[in-house]
Amino acid sequence: MQDPLITAEEAAAWFGVTASGVRTWVQRFNLTAEGRRGNANLYRFSALVDAERRTRLSHNLRHDRFGGSVDKNEIARHTAF
Repeated sequence: MQDPLITAEEAAAWFGVTASGVRTWVQRFNLTAEGRRGNANLYRFSALVDAERRTRLSHNLRHDRFGGSVDKNEIARHTAF
């Protein structure tokens, strides 16, 4: 199955977040633009799915398990590939 390339705006609509939120994932997880459509960078859908999952897991760990603060090593342990 092919891994589609999508823009930050398309990803935002898909995941129910803002385009700036998607661009935060790009910076935080060092996602690489795989191409361009007009002025927009294109990202692999699978990389964005992983970034969303890691962000959600990080959020859940901070708020559910640690009362708002978490050690980055704890997150890394739960999100390692």
